Amino acid sequence: MKKIPGTYLVFLIWFLSGLTVASQVKWEHISSTTGAIKVPNRGKQQTSAAVADFSKPAWPRYVIRNTGGNKVHDQIVGDFDGDNKPDLVFWAQGDQTLYFSRIPADPVLTENWKLIPIYKYYGDSQMEQHGTYPAWKRPNEHEGLAKADIDGDGITDIVGGGLWFKYLGNNQFSYNVVDAAYTFSRSAAGQLVNGGRPEIVMVVGDGLAPMYMYECQKNTWTRKEIVQKVSNGHSLAIIDFDGDGNNDIWYAEMTLGGHKEAVNRILFGDGKGNFPRDMIISKGIDLHDSEIVDLDGDGDPDILGKPYDGDAPRLDIWLQK
Repeated sequence: MKKIPGTYLVFLIWFLSGLTVASQVKWEHISSTTGAIKVPNRGKQQTSAAVADFSKPAWPRYVIRNTGGNKVHDQIVGDFDGDNKPDLVFWAQGDQTLYFSRIPADPVLTENWKLIPIYKYYGDSQMEQHGTYPAWKRPNEHEGLAKADIDGDGITDIVGGGLWFKYLGNNQFSYNVVDAAYTFSRSAAGQLVNGGRPEIVMVVGDGLAPMYMYECQKNTWTRKEIVQKVSNGHSLAIIDFDGDGNNDIWYAEMTLGGHKEAVNRILFGDGKGNFPRDMIISKGIDLHDSEIVDLDGDGDPDILGKPYDGDAPRLDIWLQK
């Protein structure tokens, strides 16, 4: 019997162990198209989804903002000023502004919350953007929100619009450029390279463009292409799917514009900023603004998927087994 050289043997063991880890991530698909779950509503455009424990009866509705421009795309909740209380941050594209608001302890039904503008952009010019975009995109339009402690000071920072924002005190935030050519993108942040600052991932939400990972090296954000072309990748998250201790990237595409090959995909990370393995969970199913959450309470991440307009109304769930 011919012996395998030691170097090749080590590589073979590593390769096979990688396949074993990947094969452990299996999915059960539950869909409203089969009647397994109810169709959520009658709408033909399902614009947003929220996942939480909604067991509390008679949810009151509060006014947050009823003035200004009419487009608000992306909201996020977190403690962004370090006072151990939740805050709300959202883009108001109609105002070309990113707003910060401390959630009132006892909000009233009809009064606007105190909104603090922390960043404003202007639409008279922009850098040449990555990729191509739909005609309705406005010049220099910003979107996308994520959160992470970027600078390691113990306070959660805001990521979005090709920037990250740090609280300075006295209701003031600094803005720091990551990529001024990718302001119109989805954002995620997390440790993809072990050690140092968290990495930032951006991908096109509407249009066709690459997925990039940004790593901070000596106060400079270096860009690395992860996927050459993503079509309408409106769902994005950084999470450890396979439990190997290294974060992975999950993204999903819409079928918008007749993109019949829309993928729902995991890129498995190695903790060094590389993604040697991937898994396509579904193909051809429209996913928009979908969520990663433990839906069955077994401790591992599941996927709540919904379309924007492809086959809407519709709801899909993938349970990790």
